[in-house]
Amino acid sequence: TPYQEKAIKEYADTGGSIIWVGDAGTEHYLSPQDLQDAANINESDPGYYEDYVKQVNKTKGFGSMTSFLKVTYQKAENSTAPLRLKVVDRNSLVTRGLNSTFETKSRQAAVVNADVSNAAILYSLYGTQSCTWDKPCPAVTAFKYAGWIVYMSIPLEEIGSSTALNNI
Repeated sequence: TPYQEKAIKEYADTGGSIIWVGDAGTEHYLSPQDLQDAANINESDPGYYEDYVKQVNKTKGFGSMTSFLKVTYQKAENSTAPLRLKVVDRNSLVTRGLNSTFETKSRQAAVVNADVSNAAILYSLYGTQSCTWDKPCPAVTAFKYAGWIVYMSIPLEEIGSSTALNNI
C-alpha cells in the first residue's frame, strides 16, 4: 500500500538497510489507512479521493518503489530445473568466496531490469525463458542509500549457497 511504501522509505532514510525479494510489492491495493487519509484530503481537495484510487489501481510493477529499488519489475518466470546464478562483481563483499556460477534451489524468479547507473549487479540469473546464459537477468543488485538496499530476484532461502547466504 502507499502507506507501507512511505514507511519503508522513511526506514531507509534513517539508515535502515533493506533486502527486497522477488515480486514483493507488485500487487497494489489501498489499506483502510490509505482510504481514510485520501478521504480527509478530499474534504479540502474535491476529486482527490477518486483520482488517488484510480492512480493506485493502474500502478504496475514496483510502482513508485521502482526508482527507490533501482530495478524495474517485468514479470515472474518459472523453470523446470533449478535456476543458476553467476557472480558478476567479484569485488563485492556479497560475492566473496563463491564459485563463478552455482545452482540455486529456486525454480521461479522475478525478471527485472536494473538501473546500472545507480546500482551494482552482483549476481546475474539464468535458466528461465527470458534469462539465458547469453542474456542473463539481474539476480542480486545493491546500492548504498543511507543504509544498503539489496534486491534479490529469488527468495533468500533458495539461494542454494551457505556462503552467499552468509555474505548477504
